[in-house]
Order: sequence, then C-alpha cells, then structure tokens
Amino acid sequence: MNNFVKKKHVQYITLVFMLVLFLMTPNNLVSAQDESVFVSEAVENQLEQFIQDGEIPSMQDAIIENNEIKYVKGFGDQTDLDTVFMIGSMQKIFTACCIMQLVEDGKIALDDDVDNYLPYNITHPDYPDIPITLRMLLTHRSGLDREIYYLFCWDTQGLLYPEYKSIYNSEIIEMTIGEFMENTFSPGGIGYRSDIWQFKPGTEFGYSGVGYSVLKHLIEVLSGTTYPDYVQENILTPMGMTNTGFTASEFNHHSIPYIRYQSTNHEFVPWDGNLVLRSTATDMAKMLLMHINRGTYNGVQILEPDTVDQMQEIGSPLGYHAYGLEDLGYGFGLHCYEGGLFGHSGSSVGGIGVVFYNPATQRGIVHLQNLNHVGSYNMTDVDFVNEYYYAITNYLLSTTSLRPILTERTVLIASIICGVAIIITAQIYNRRKSISV
Repeated sequence: MNNFVKKKHVQYITLVFMLVLFLMTPNNLVSAQDESVFVSEAVENQLEQFIQDGEIPSMQDAIIENNEIKYVKGFGDQTDLDTVFMIGSMQKIFTACCIMQLVEDGKIALDDDVDNYLPYNITHPDYPDIPITLRMLLTHRSGLDREIYYLFCWDTQGLLYPEYKSIYNSEIIEMTIGEFMENTFSPGGIGYRSDIWQFKPGTEFGYSGVGYSVLKHLIEVLSGTTYPDYVQENILTPMGMTNTGFTASEFNHHSIPYIRYQSTNHEFVPWDGNLVLRSTATDMAKMLLMHINRGTYNGVQILEPDTVDQMQEIGSPLGYHAYGLEDLGYGFGLHCYEGGLFGHSGSSVGGIGVVFYNPATQRGIVHLQNLNHVGSYNMTDVDFVNEYYYAITNYLLSTTSLRPILTERTVLIASIICGVAIIITAQIYNRRKSISV
C-alpha cells in the first residue's frame, strides 16, 4: 500500500508542476488577446518624458491591436501624422517583399545563382566554386561584409562629407545602382575592394547592407523597371501608402533630421539619398498588417500566404538578445524573436526606428524618431541616443504586452495551483501516516 501511495504522490506532484511550467512558457506569458491596449494619459506622459530627457526633437508611434491601427500619435516639434521619417534598414522589409513577388512570378528561384541574372559576378575569391544565391542574400549568409568602402557615401550622396565622413567620391554618388554595384564587384572598378568578404558563403550569419543593395539592383534587372518605380507600383500604391517614398520634395511634411554630435543635436536639411525610403508610423503599420494577414492588406493581395510564412521562417539562426527578447534568427527581411514576434530596426542620418508585430495576437508597434548618432562615433553620443531609443521601444513592447511578461492572472493561477499542490501533498502525507499506524 505504501508503494502505491508514494506512486500516486509522485504523479500528483509531477502533474501540478507540469501545469505550472506550461503556464510559465512564453506563449502563456502574454496578456490575453481580449485585453484591450489602452493608451492612457500616464502612458503618453511617459512617452513625452522620454523625448524630453532624450532631447528627441520629434517622433511618431503607432499601435496595432485586433488587426487594426488603434493608435497613432506624433510627439515633439513635428506632430502632423503625415510627417515622414527616415526608416533606414526597415527598408529591407520592402526589398524582401519585392524580391518574393518576383519569385512568385517565376522570374527567379531562391536557390538560383544570382550571377546568372546580373551583368557582373559576385564571387568570393577564396571560394569561387560556391555560388551566391538569392536565399543567401535575403538571409545575410552570402559572406559579404556589412558595408563596402563607398556604400555610405553612395546611399547618402555624400551628405556627411567632409565634416563627419572623410570617404567621398563625386563620380560614385552620381551612379545608378547598377553602375555602383558593377564598380563594386568588378576588378578595376572605382569601388572595388578585395576585402569585402567576411566568411565562407552559406556557413553563417553576417549582416550585410551591401547584400540588400545587390537585391535592389536584381529587382531592376528582373522587372525591367527602376527600383523606386517597382516599389511604388507593387507595394506603395496597392497598399495606399501615400506617405512613403524616395525623395524629400514629394512630401508636405518631412521630419527635420538631427544627428547627435559632441553632446549636441545638429540639424540637417531633409535629404534624398540614393534609393532611400522614408515613411510614417501609419504607413509602416500598414506594412505590418499586410504581414499579419499573410500577404493581404485592405482586401488587396500583395504576397501569397505561403510566401509570407516563408519570409517568417528562420533562415539564419542567431540566439542573441535585443529589446529584452531572444532574437532567434533572421528570415527574409525580418528578425524572428521569441514569443512569435517579428520585426526590424532601422538607422539612418537623422532617423532611427523599429517595428514589431505578432501575427498570432494581431498586435504590433511602430516607433520612428528624427534623432540619431549616425555620423558621430563618439560613444557618449551613441550611448545617449541608444539609451532613450531602447527605453521608448521597451516601454511600448511592455505597454502593448508584445513582449512576453508575467500577467497578474498568470501569477494568480500559478499561486492557486501551488496552493492546491500543498493541500494535496498534505492530504497524501496524512493518509500515509494513518495507514502506517
């Protein structure tokens, strides 16, 4: 009899702790979907305090809940909701979407050698027999370096020369994306450098801005039109993203770019750059909604559902932490985080921001601001900007319950189960004691 009681005792305790562990898993550490996100006056006051303490001239934030844009607000000097902000590397989401449309159209396959389509060769000199594939470029596994010698100069059209950046070439900044890439990868080209490779292609993750520049050119080659025209026709217009584009002059309200330099905000004029996007929190939220709805926004299909699923699969495992979350890996233009979250950050001259979304809960956030440290490599400036950028992002993640957190309800349930476990244990102990007597 004693063995039977011991066995039942173990079964009860095991069951109880399995239930507790289940409740403590990331999927259960989020607020229930029917708990509405309410942006109270206290929340807005905290956001106002962040921009005051962080000396952020202007910012925009948007919140998606229940598959809708429920909240958008501008803070600081420029509060109009049609004010556009530089989005930096969040543009990779757009580029990846365009590439995947061309894959759907049969213009190229994910594992094709991109050299078969480009008028120049992209070949690692130490591994000439390993083709650089479309999949490698999308997932940052090509081996290409983060940047190349003239990339920042070309992107910004020499904006920070000579005060903040010494690398400049007047001929480079006038080149098309095709001319620039050809001069980058062809021996003898103005921008050619043999040291632009980090590792053996296909073996690891190495974030590469130049890899996505190649994708921009590939879009032009495959579509027969310019990158801006393709993005406009196939992404922006169908989705009604009327406040997203490539040139500053096309917008009534453009955020004034600032960089932090020597502990002071330095103002720039709005700039164009080469193939550089700017957008609003509302338009970026539309992009997130398209992904949440597996390729469809407002009844318009931008991508096939299976394509969106594929973009959200981990192509390059990572496993480091950012924003208080584990970054599990990189998909196609998206970081894949724990708890079912996806997103991307972006950094540019006078602009920094981030987007996050969770398809399962149909929630998301957008944060855009017009103060950054690009151009300044003084760590005091870098740390100052990052401190408040991350503080705002983390606050929004917590406020909207996008980041997995322990809710009061979960704690209450866990406490009840633990209490029940104690009672059951006591009863079993007393029963054993009475039997032994």
